[in-house]
Amino acid sequence: MATQAKPLEQAEGLVDLIRDLGLGEFRPGTLVSPVGRNDSWVGETSTGRRVFAKQLLGPKESVDQRFSRIASFERHQAASTYIHLRSPHLLGADSDRGQVVFEALGDGESLAAQVIQGTGDPQRSREVGSAIGELHASEAWGAVHYDTSKPDLPQTVHFNEFPLDRYLNSTWGELQVVKLHQDDTAFAAAVKHLLIEEEKSPRVPSHCDLRLDQVMISDNQIHILDWEEFRLADPARDIGSYAGEWVYRAIMDIVRADQSAPNIELHLDHDLIIERGVAKLLELRPHIAEFWSGYSAKSAFADDETAVRATGFAGWHLHDRLLASSQFRSTLPPIERAAAGIGRSMVLQPEKFAAVLGLGGETA
Repeated sequence: MATQAKPLEQAEGLVDLIRDLGLGEFRPGTLVSPVGRNDSWVGETSTGRRVFAKQLLGPKESVDQRFSRIASFERHQAASTYIHLRSPHLLGADSDRGQVVFEALGDGESLAAQVIQGTGDPQRSREVGSAIGELHASEAWGAVHYDTSKPDLPQTVHFNEFPLDRYLNSTWGELQVVKLHQDDTAFAAAVKHLLIEEEKSPRVPSHCDLRLDQVMISDNQIHILDWEEFRLADPARDIGSYAGEWVYRAIMDIVRADQSAPNIELHLDHDLIIERGVAKLLELRPHIAEFWSGYSAKSAFADDETAVRATGFAGWHLHDRLLASSQFRSTLPPIERAAAGIGRSMVLQPEKFAAVLGLGGETA
């Protein structure tokens, strides 16, 4: 999604960086600003190049870490020979200011947009699976420095304490999520078990933020974007995130599919949400199964143990989505609570739900 472009000058030094890279200046009327956690701009420059420029936002420590991971992926990619994994080329960067400039992709759309339009093809998920399988199977270790820290969430501490400063800066929706989690000892124990199992797993180069809006289709090829969370991690993280995205879409599509009543998500009862959600998930399941099939053909980690951990992380992904959306809400709609409930079941009994999702077992 893009909006009318923000003033490029608000990112101090970015205009100079683009000019110093020999890219000229953005042509008036071509510049738009994609929506995201960072400030970014995409457009055509006076040299005829399409360019994507990003200003990383947040506390300096966070910006420095994310910049370092982007640089690490660029070194990793340069040392690798990939057939299926594609990502926009980095043209230049400023580490002091947390700014990066990429070659922009040609006209295209994200996989998320295609799903919303009802035009998503399971074959695309197989291509994503092949790309992530290549990434996980990579042997391009060499002199590349990899972040070895674990992703921020989930953490067991999340279930038994809540810092005062966070409490004071939380929306009522966030406080409801915290209460939901801290009142659920079974869920907390299942998350702890998942993290213990993760500690036993191999560590491989991983995207660690694999969502449908991070997959862009341009020139009839998939491209995976946004490597700010790139690090060595359990391969189940990427698999689970991608599978969790499809479960989340299945639930959210209940609202998009029925626009006959305003604010329908506020009026659907829990049982109806589950009934419709299961039906929609069965419709979308081929996307997860094709992803697993493509992944299995390229990675040695496509075993049943990984599939079970991935199912647990897919369940957590629904809670991660709930945490993100609660930052902008004063209450949690039934549709969000139902999605979290389905995610809870997947975390508690991942071995039961892996095959339901299309993970593990025989592949085509």
